[in-house]
Amino acid sequence: MEESYEGRNITGEFFLEGGQRAFGNLYVHGRDTRLKLFGRSAFSESPGEYSCVTGLLHDGNWVSLHGNILFGVSRQFRESVGWQYSVEIFPHYVTIGHSLVPSSGNCVQSVSFIMKDASSVFFENDSFSSVADPEPFLPLLKEDSVRDVEFGEHPIIAYFTGKFEIAVVQTALGEVRADNRPSHGLGGADGVRIDNFIAVTIKPDAPVSLQKIMSRLRVLLRFFELVIGREQGLSHLNVALQDEHKGSLPVAVYRTMEGASSEDVEGDKNDSPHPRDVLVSTIDGSENYSRLLISYLRSDKERHDARVRLHNSLMRSESYTIDRLVGAANMFDILPDEIYPNCVELSPEMVEAKEKARKLFKSLPDSVERSSILGALGRIGKLSLKRKIESRVVTTNLDKCLPGLVEVLREAVNCRNHYVHGVQGKIDYSENTDLFRFFTDALEFSFAASDLVEMGWDFKAWAVSPMTYRHPFSAFVKTYPDQFRVFKDAIER
Repeated sequence: MEESYEGRNITGEFFLEGGQRAFGNLYVHGRDTRLKLFGRSAFSESPGEYSCVTGLLHDGNWVSLHGNILFGVSRQFRESVGWQYSVEIFPHYVTIGHSLVPSSGNCVQSVSFIMKDASSVFFENDSFSSVADPEPFLPLLKEDSVRDVEFGEHPIIAYFTGKFEIAVVQTALGEVRADNRPSHGLGGADGVRIDNFIAVTIKPDAPVSLQKIMSRLRVLLRFFELVIGREQGLSHLNVALQDEHKGSLPVAVYRTMEGASSEDVEGDKNDSPHPRDVLVSTIDGSENYSRLLISYLRSDKERHDARVRLHNSLMRSESYTIDRLVGAANMFDILPDEIYPNCVELSPEMVEAKEKARKLFKSLPDSVERSSILGALGRIGKLSLKRKIESRVVTTNLDKCLPGLVEVLREAVNCRNHYVHGVQGKIDYSENTDLFRFFTDALEFSFAASDLVEMGWDFKAWAVSPMTYRHPFSAFVKTYPDQFRVFKDAIER
């Protein structure tokens, strides 16, 4: 694995778009990333001059800084040297490697990365293992060894099958592949080991810009984080450039504003979700994973806004707030209209009453109240938020797996309406914090599960598989019967 610049101060000569050169110090560490430039001549105070800054580091690598924000320009007078000038810049992306990465132009052939819980999704238990009965292999090892090896009574033989490719899927983003990347040494008195990282790669059908490949990365990562159930920091994030002279040497990319810290990636993996916990994995083959990934990415353009809201709630909300509950309910409202039934069938009496009321209020002088009533009459026959949510749950059969879910969701919308419109609820929501959490979880689960079931996810098979509480949805499903009883007692009290 290549050396990381994370958490380091690196120096070099930097070049501004106007042609000015300056010595600089670059510190790369997430939101604390900064570039400080120093010079004997004044720096421009126009932010446009710093939209893209490039540099040659003292270790020989090229650096490009994209999406830069100018923090400030300053100057200081010293008697020995006169005026000294400096400027501080915050970049959104930093690339470091054998080549500069332009701010525009389709130059990126692929992007690859490693995420902490990749092995929970791409579970290849048989690719790395040890031999149960080493005796038949000892003669072969004696012939292959460059040394005269003496075997004891209980030799241990570990192996990697040589299967690098785990799954390759053609998607709307391009080819999405997962590969084993093992490393090993010759061993010695301290032992011998085979380490492995699972790398995920997006390869578009044609080269794209850095901004576009990062956009595709965000979409794919959102899918994995939903499947895994928690945010994934990325390490070894690299792009391969279209460069016939330098081949496919990687250029490292550092994102300063997105996702968890890359330091989280290589930490203790004992807390990683089990493959049975995650919503889909390759533990029983890659077919289910491939089908779900293809459908999810193909539909993401139309469902992007709602899915991003779900992601922000699940991954970045550490507490249950009113805003989170309201947002969870409103996700259903910003899904495309075409996924819902066209309308609610009204009785002839209802149609007649609606038309009479419309004519009556239409004849009144214009006012806020008149417009409000006419708007409400116009919505009669169209799906309300409750009906939208119910239709998603019923058409995907989630209500059959979790009896009473529709009733829970209706009251969850009542809770939402209480905080949005001041409608009085059946219970005091502020006094029933456990139910408030239950409503939020029910809305988020129902949105995501109905979306994934429609994309091809086998919810029934997942729900009956052995699992722990490592995914928010597995925790919701396992505790649902008890929480539903508490809900019924509170409503009927």
